[in-house]
Parts: sequence; structure tokens; C-alpha cells
Amino acid sequence: MFFDAKNSVFNWRNIYILSVPARFFFALQPSYLHPDEHFQNFEVLTNSLLKYNTNVPWEFWEDSPARSVLPLLIHYGPVLGLIRFFKLDVDPIIIYYIHRFIFCFISWIVTDWCIYRIMPTKQERIKTIYFNSVNYISLCYQSHCFSNSVETWYLLLTLVIIENFRNTLEVFDKANNEHKKILISQNLKQSIYLGVLIAIGLLNRITFLSWLIFPSIFLLKFWFTISLKSFIITFSSFSLTILIGIATDIWWFNKDNIVYELIIPNLHEFYTSFNYLYLINILRKLVEFSIPDYTNQRASIIPIVNNFAYNLNKDNLIKHGLHSKFNHILTNIPLIFGPSLILIIFQKSYLRTTPFLSLISGLSFLSLIPHQELRFLMPLVPLGCACINLYISNKDKQENTNFFNLKANFIKWILKATIFFNLIMSILMGIFHQGGVIPTLEFLHNNKNNIISVYWRTYNPPSWLLGDETLKIYQNFSDLGENRSQKLYEFIDNISSSSIENNYLIDSMGIDSEAIIKSLQKLLVKGNTNDIIFVAPIASFNNHFKDNNHGLNFTQEFSSILHYDFDHFDEFEEYGYKVFIPGIGAWKVELL
Repeated sequence: MFFDAKNSVFNWRNIYILSVPARFFFALQPSYLHPDEHFQNFEVLTNSLLKYNTNVPWEFWEDSPARSVLPLLIHYGPVLGLIRFFKLDVDPIIIYYIHRFIFCFISWIVTDWCIYRIMPTKQERIKTIYFNSVNYISLCYQSHCFSNSVETWYLLLTLVIIENFRNTLEVFDKANNEHKKILISQNLKQSIYLGVLIAIGLLNRITFLSWLIFPSIFLLKFWFTISLKSFIITFSSFSLTILIGIATDIWWFNKDNIVYELIIPNLHEFYTSFNYLYLINILRKLVEFSIPDYTNQRASIIPIVNNFAYNLNKDNLIKHGLHSKFNHILTNIPLIFGPSLILIIFQKSYLRTTPFLSLISGLSFLSLIPHQELRFLMPLVPLGCACINLYISNKDKQENTNFFNLKANFIKWILKATIFFNLIMSILMGIFHQGGVIPTLEFLHNNKNNIISVYWRTYNPPSWLLGDETLKIYQNFSDLGENRSQKLYEFIDNISSSSIENNYLIDSMGIDSEAIIKSLQKLLVKGNTNDIIFVAPIASFNNHFKDNNHGLNFTQEFSSILHYDFDHFDEFEEYGYKVFIPGIGAWKVELL
């Protein structure tokens, strides 16, 4: 095998040891991979717990919640809760990096431990941990605060338990009665954890179950041939956790309507009269409110129900972008594994393993969904690494020495190419990808008195990082179409010169340069005393504003070279290689 410490192209121990500080290095870089790493967590909880004025996404609106808040409270609540309880004055950027560090640490420990438990031999463990550790998804993406990162943890922990059940199936018939009792007892204890893990995984992302469909054949076989009690325990712990999640969501999103107007009055009547009809009335109303009423435009009080309903409607998915059903297979998988993909697809030795079954299960069902992003496949990385084949059979060695040498050299070159590919991707995605957005927000937070900041051609700026309780926010939405500019003009017209006590954050993503110029001019001619700060990639600023300032004076107050905008290379024909200039800047805008 190629990972023998003495006779390998790369010493796996040295590379693995280097990968550990590399994880934490990239975890503390300000790269910005997708808006959901802020808008699906911090924008929600800091608004409620720290009273920041933030841009809460539609999934967490009270009238139609589509995401459970329980996973957020589990993974982000402890730190934010302590800050609130002790009334600590902590900068948002510190809160952000604390969680990035926590995610990095948990990802490292959980992934390596689960691989150790799932893989059957030392060589298999070394191989899987090595490839997972050097993969740029593990180095960069897993330390970002995605629900997909959390999904990876819960999936691997669940697969460890499934693998234990599978191992029990294989040895059960040969075991004596005493040993059988011990095996069943151990699996009964794990059944509790299994139900909890599946429930939280489902509340975190409804796609979680897609990774478990094929591996669950081992659970079904165990439950219905060895221990039905294990199924009952699993189902009970699953149901209890789901009910806790639902109760938490009802309290979080509907506490005024449900708790104070329905539950408390009926409980009071029950307490005074001991009439059980009041309890039945509570249950009847909760069931009624749990079912969406589209005729009266009333959503369910249960977020996961709304989530299913939303994703079943193709018109909703169009807003997020539709992809080919082969996008995961033909685009995202090669982007995730790079050259090492060759070592996965040209082999058959792992077809019956639990990681492979989970990989195929998740990939198959996620490919049926027309909206396919690379981050949806983050849990696939350790599963794919478990299926990499580095062995050369004895048959290859004996039949043809030249063929053996050719295959051996080919694998060595694949290993080298894999390291190079992941190094480049780690630098691009872990450091440069939209890497200036967070530092500009930190700059604004430190100089935040009476500022109107206008972001252009960047990812949505996470407003929570400004830590401002009175911030006024405008966000451009892709579904506004041609009305984008008009909506922005209307927001600017509503900014009164008397509102100098407020800061404003304007996200003008998707608006053309002419509309931006008009917007800046409208802000200035209104006589606002607020400072106008324009934030944009340096390449876009140079191409659209440097040579033609349109009667405006731009004074640069902040810049960072560690930013790359990958979304506007289509301007190459007009501006040439200037579109590839890295960096982001923040300019104070004044009239000439």
C-alpha cells in the first residue's frame, strides 16, 4: 500500500500533522463561501438574543417559518447565551471566529473518530483519514458555519451506529447465548442515540434522510430479525426529539398566538374545572395549525412541514437557480475530489461498504432535486475518501511487471496531483473567495457612526457583524427582476436627512453600474450628513468608476488584497485581464 510510512511518495504522518494546523489556519481566515453561513444562523439568533438589527431570512419569519430553530440553539446558543446572560461586550467578529474555531475543532475530532470506528483495518483508516484531511472541503468548508457542516457530523455519527448494528448482524448467529445478550444490550443503548441523531439531523436539514436510505437496510434487518425492542427505542427517542424540536419552534415563532392565546387560557380553564375538553381543545387546535391552509394563505406552525411544501414547489426552486440533474455528478463531484476521483470510480472493492451505500444513497436522491449546490455534498467527502482504492492486486504483480510498474507510478502521480489540486483550491476558497466582505464589515463596525454603506458586486453583507441595534437595512432580491433599481431608489428616497442617528446598510447586488451611480448621487444630493461608503471589488471599481467618476469623488479608506470575485469574469471581452485583479475596497463618496 502507498501509505506505508517508509516507502511512500508522501510520508502520510507528516502530511496529516501539517493538515491539523492548516485546518485552524483556514478556519481563522475571512473567506466567505456562501451567504447561508451567516444568514441561516447568526442573522437569526443575534437578532433575538443580542438584539442586533439584522436581516432575518424568510425561512425564519414568524408567519411562515421553514427552518427549525432547535439546531441553531444547540450549536450557537451556548456562546450567544453566555454573552447575553453575563451582558458581555464582545465584538461580532470575535463571536464569528469563536464559532469558526469550534466548528473546525468538532469537525476534526468527529470526522477522524468516526472514520476510525467505521473503517475495518489500520491501513483503511490511515488512507481515509489522510485523503479526508487534505481535501479542501475538510480544510475550508467544514470550518464554516453551514448547516451542511453540522449535517456531516450527525451523518458520520449515525453511520458509526449503523456499522455497529451491521457488525452485530454478521456475528450474531455464531455467538453463544451470553454473548448475544451482551450484543443486544449494547445495541439497545445505541438505539437511543440513533433516534436522537436522526431527529436532530432531520431538523437541521430535511435532506439528511437521503444519506441513510440505503444504509438503513442493516437497521431494518436488525430490528425485524434480532431485536424489535431496538426499533421501539429508536422510534421513541426520535419522536421525543422531534416533539421537543416542534415545541421549541412553536414557542420561538408563535409564542404570542399559540402560547398566550391558546395554551395558557385552556390550561387555566382545565386547572379550575378539571374538564379534559380543554386539553383536547389544545391538541385539536395544534393539529389544525400544523396543517397548512393555502386557501387562507396560512402556513403551518411546524417549520419542517413548510420546508417540505416549499421545496416540492418547482417555482420556489427557480428563485434559487435550477441545475441539470447531472450537475452533482458531472460538475460538483469532480470539483470536490479533483484527481483523486479516478481512484474512486475505477474500482469495485467498496461497493457493499456502509460509506459507499451512504454515498450512493445521498448522491442519488439529491440529484433528483433540480437545485444542486456543491455544499450540499459536503457530507460526501469522508464517504468518498473511504472508497478510494490504492491497492495493487497480486494478480497485477504476477502477470506483467511492466503493467505493475505503470499502475504504481500512475497512482503516485495521482497522489501528487491531489495534493497540488487541494492546495490551490484551499488558497482560493479558504482565503480569497469573497474574502474582503468580512473585513470591510469589521472596518465599518469600528467606524460606524452615521454611515450609509453601499455594497456592490459582493455576496450579501451579513448585517449582524455590524452589531448595530438601530441599523437600517436594504437587501436586493433576485426575484425583483427589472424592479431592482426602482426599489433601491425608493429606499433611498425614504432616507431622511433627520435620521442621522442611524446607520444604513444597502446591499445592491445585481444592480448595474449606471443605477449605482444614480443611487450614490441621490444619496448625496438629498443633503444627508451621513458619510457615504461605497464597497466593491477593486477590479469592478477600476473598470466602471476609475476613469469616469460621474461627478463623484472617491476617497479610499480601506482595502484588502485578499478578495476575489469569481462572478464577473464575463466582462473579460470588454475589460480584458483587468477583471482578474484581486482585492476589495471601501471608498468615501462625495460630490466634486
